[in-house]
Amino acid sequence: MIVKYGSNSIYGADIPLSVVGIVMKVFGIVIALVIGTSIGGQPIIVIITVLEIYKEVTKLLN
Repeated sequence: MIVKYGSNSIYGADIPLSVVGIVMKVFGIVIALVIGTSIGGQPIIVIITVLEIYKEVTKLLN
């Protein structure tokens, strides 16, 4: 669709297609960081919740 209607653009068909590729690559990196952070933080949250050490953790963080 971008190649078909991109030829009507003043930039041609290749530039819009390249922009979509770059945006998808950046979005993929952001999603990977978010998923990695959530997976990495899950064991810490589970340990705090299961052992019920809220007071010790808040003292440590403050």
